[in-house]
Amino acid sequence: MSRKSYIYCTSLSVVCVLALGLLSACGDDDEAAVEVRAYFSPDYASTLALDAAAGSFTLALCRTTAERAVTIPLTGAQSLDGSAVTCFRMPTEAVFAQGQDTTYVDIGYDVDALGYDTHYQLTLAIPSAYAASTVGAQATFTAYVPTPWTSLGLCSFTEDFLTTFFVYDPYTYEVELQESAVTPGYFRLVNPFGEAYPYSWEGEWDASTDTYIVVHAEDPDAVYIPLQDAGLKLTTYGRVTIGSLAAMYMDEGYSLSEVQSLGLTGTYRDGVITFPERTLAVRLAGYSDNYYYANNNGAFRIEIIDNK
Repeated sequence: MSRKSYIYCTSLSVVCVLALGLLSACGDDDEAAVEVRAYFSPDYASTLALDAAAGSFTLALCRTTAERAVTIPLTGAQSLDGSAVTCFRMPTEAVFAQGQDTTYVDIGYDVDALGYDTHYQLTLAIPSAYAASTVGAQATFTAYVPTPWTSLGLCSFTEDFLTTFFVYDPYTYEVELQESAVTPGYFRLVNPFGEAYPYSWEGEWDASTDTYIVVHAEDPDAVYIPLQDAGLKLTTYGRVTIGSLAAMYMDEGYSLSEVQSLGLTGTYRDGVITFPERTLAVRLAGYSDNYYYANNNGAFRIEIIDNK
């Protein structure tokens, strides 16, 4: 209330009653705004693997007092590799019912628009007038739809990466092989350096979770292996990273057809994936930051076994 309104109150009884009513109304609104004190639940995951069939996921908001029903505005942003996108349907408000201290907002998505294994950065924010504090006023996380995989059973795998550093013959053993349910020829080996691998022991690989090596054989004449963590951390030599020279060149801007013409890609024939000698790469983080030629024996091989 202004000073002028207060003077009217002291001189005219009728105006005084009206002014008091206005004071009471203003006070109620201020109190309601203060009592929102909303924040995002601190338990939300920083990376969300989305269900392709769901079409939406929820995010929890909380508030410190719950006596009143209130609707608060929200602001959202979404990006891919730093560029703004519009792939997600972001909420513009959150509604708390009377007595409700936690509510949920829906974030919608269309798998056809998102694609698989593409990581988007999302931010949802509570305006400062409604936030409990700067802590918890914003939720920032990554969301993606993981590729669905189908098990092909066991495959025969011949490892020719670590033979670059250690003196032993390439070893052939069986591990599970999976194929993308949406992209034929996109494979992954399950726990290739886990229990089945004889030259490591538990503690160097994580027995509590599965790890993978993915292989792109969508074009059977131009197979490549992206640079990736092998899921193995050697006691003395640190984490193992593997991949193919084709992938290294592609990371520098070469096209798949260009690296194929350079003879750096593998082939997928009759259920067997192979690479030419010295077209794979390996790095031991505790040994050097550099990559070294692998498949020096030309023995790397993934062979699908008829498990029927």
